[in-house]
Amino acid sequence: MKRNAKKPQVKVERPKLLPCPCCGGKPTYMEEYGAKSIRCKECGLRTVSMAFGSFIQTAAEAEAGIAERWNRRAGDEKQAP
Repeated sequence: MKRNAKKPQVKVERPKLLPCPCCGGKPTYMEEYGAKSIRCKECGLRTVSMAFGSFIQTAAEAEAGIAERWNRRAGDEKQAP
């Protein structure tokens, strides 16, 4: 087995993002200081940051979490029966 063998790249699809709830602009994923967030390119609205790392969560898990928060809209809450 080669020591410096390259690991195969696994492409993980990012969750699809809805337009900005404030202006309808295009959102983009951001990464700063080991944390992920989503920011609108038009008005600057952004989600809270979610840290990732070996003991917290993977980058993909952080992106899934912030995408869920970004895509949540008023009235999405489940109604109790």
